[in-house]
Amino acid sequence: MNTLLRGLQERGLITRPATAESGRILPTRLTSAGVEVLDQAVSRVEAVSARMVSPLDDETRTMVTEALGRCIAALEEAEDG
Repeated sequence: MNTLLRGLQERGLITRPATAESGRILPTRLTSAGVEVLDQAVSRVEAVSARMVSPLDDETRTMVTEALGRCIAALEEAEDG
């Protein structure tokens, strides 16, 4: 994780203090460049998602969306538990 964060910091996408105020946790914040890259990534993901379901009829699209929602919920529960 630190390698990933260091790379993001070197690219100017996040800021982190050099040392932690308490413990070992370094608060991390997106820079304006980081927000821009995140916005672009979200737009690209949304475009890919739209293309994936575009050939489906409304009923099938709803079923797929609901099934993926359940998959996401299961992953989130696994992370929490």
